[in-house]
Amino acid sequence: MRKDAGIDGDAQRISQLVWMVFLKVFDAKEEEWERLYDNYEPIIPEGLRWRDWTADDKGMTDEELLGFVNNKLFKGLKELHFDGNSHSKACIVRSVFEDSYNYMKSGALLRQVIRKLNEIDFTTQKDRHIFNDIYETILKDLQSAGNAGEYYTPRPVTQFVVNMVNPRLGEKVLDFACGTGGYLLSALEHLRQQIKSVDDNRILQETIIGIEKKPLPYMLAVTNMILHDIDIPKICRDNFLTRNVEEYKPVDKVDVIMINPPFGGKEEDGIASNFPLQFRTKETADLFMVLLMYLLKENGRACVILPDNFLFEKDTVKINIKKKLLREWNVHTIVRLPKGVFEPYTDIETNLLFIEGGKSTEHIWYFEHPLPDEYKKYSKTRPIRYEEFEIERKWWNNRSANEHAWLVSIHEITERNYNLDIKNPNKNKNDDCFSADKLRDVMINTSTKAINLMEERKKNTIAFLDYVRSINRKRRKYKIGQLLTRIKDTLILDDETQYKRVTIKLNHGGIYLRDIVYGKEIGTKRQFKISRGQFLLSRIDARNGAFGIVPEELEGAIITGNFWTYEAKHELLNIDWFNLFTSTSEFMAIVKESSSGTTNRKYLDERKFLQFEISLPDKAEQDKFMQYYSAMIENYESLKKELERQNHMMGYIKDHYIG
Repeated sequence: MRKDAGIDGDAQRISQLVWMVFLKVFDAKEEEWERLYDNYEPIIPEGLRWRDWTADDKGMTDEELLGFVNNKLFKGLKELHFDGNSHSKACIVRSVFEDSYNYMKSGALLRQVIRKLNEIDFTTQKDRHIFNDIYETILKDLQSAGNAGEYYTPRPVTQFVVNMVNPRLGEKVLDFACGTGGYLLSALEHLRQQIKSVDDNRILQETIIGIEKKPLPYMLAVTNMILHDIDIPKICRDNFLTRNVEEYKPVDKVDVIMINPPFGGKEEDGIASNFPLQFRTKETADLFMVLLMYLLKENGRACVILPDNFLFEKDTVKINIKKKLLREWNVHTIVRLPKGVFEPYTDIETNLLFIEGGKSTEHIWYFEHPLPDEYKKYSKTRPIRYEEFEIERKWWNNRSANEHAWLVSIHEITERNYNLDIKNPNKNKNDDCFSADKLRDVMINTSTKAINLMEERKKNTIAFLDYVRSINRKRRKYKIGQLLTRIKDTLILDDETQYKRVTIKLNHGGIYLRDIVYGKEIGTKRQFKISRGQFLLSRIDARNGAFGIVPEELEGAIITGNFWTYEAKHELLNIDWFNLFTSTSEFMAIVKESSSGTTNRKYLDERKFLQFEISLPDKAEQDKFMQYYSAMIENYESLKKELERQNHMMGYIKDHYIG
């Protein structure tokens, strides 16, 4: 795949591999269902099934194969029709392919991949085990495919958490940031041991639920669940943060939640408004923590993985979250994990917070997970192993304080203003502390990094400003209508199909999911589809900053005629550059001057809007500008992290050398 001109990096290679594996796995399952059920109606139409177009190796030329995949296979699966009488499996297939693409441009190389995949027979139990190797290899490769750490929780951790939370057959188990499905698969293996009848198996199929907003991990999770005999995986492509938490009813709540929210993630403007005022923040992990409390039944059980900063940070929102958590739920155990558990994605120390309903927190047991002998931390080559949790498992049901475990009362926690970052009092203080020399080295190293980053930022800033001055002399004037083309992708809604509807936040707040509803719930049946990367604006509120670029997760969503969609002329315009430009006062002046009407009902005049001229560099210079700009942002984030480490070290000094 890496030889193919269309594969640009590991993210595309993995995405390409996953849709092909999914199609082969689903075809193997359909063969199995055809044997098991009389009059089984195939979900994937004849001609598009894996066996139909890959079995005859010489049936098509390389060019014909490529044309079939691009023009027939993807079109047919993306437009797969289903209604109230259709099987739920049809919805799964279409949802997998909604955001999938064939990146390969060589029919010959595509054929080689097909031949290699056809060496595996997913209808046999022996070859199914091969998929586990494929799956684990993909997970390891994800580290080079961007922000992939949010997709993956080490299997020893998910196994330990599931065993301690101990979900029981018939309980609803939810992971609303399920990534590639690690918790769901561990829960599945745990619950399978409780099955004693056909009805038990049916209950199992209905009670493991996952939510994931990104297409690649979603595909991986669905594929693996199907291969593990969950015929209709209850995994949804969605972002639960887009719904107002106070709208959740008792019927929406579940018995068990196990989740590893993305660390350090930031949500777009508008998401926080779905939460009560005292919990509003852009930090994803904090919002997921609040959402957990709204989704868990009163007598439910949960475990959430959170970084150290959730425990010790003193900002108002985090304190409010911890107050609600401890007053309304019983946080009975915090397992403190060492550095490196989530290598290679992050090196930060993390914690397993075990929660149960029914009473407020009276005290918390802390357990410090020990590193194996001679380990300074876990790493990619020395990962955490399931056997190492044996010390926690033996202690779990027969608790007492020891060198690893200690008990803290709620009184002490409230006295500390809800700082949960409490060190092990039973450990030799000298063992728990850096030596003075080591501390000096760490502080000097951190300071040196920060100074170097500041110097780098200074040089980059000077170079960037010089570059900006140089391209300002090379600008040309273009009418907006020369850069954007209006798109009207009309869609007549089907009553039994679910649709994503979007809305646009004011003041350049961006585009986000409004809700997902059936067509029968929408009055106006003629709507318009949008695609990622398009420029979308509200003709009513453009003057108030209601516009933005359609994000990847809203591909295929629908809008009314009051929203207008434009495709960039990519030979002239870098859409990221244009998105940056739309946040300027110059663009706001354009949309305001193009809007007219009564005071409260001013509409954008499209003709006038498209006639406005803007100056911009040529496309290559825009691309270069965005590279500079992105590097500046990345440098700033790195500098911010080093300063946060400095702040953390000062807290460490206070706790260990003063306190």
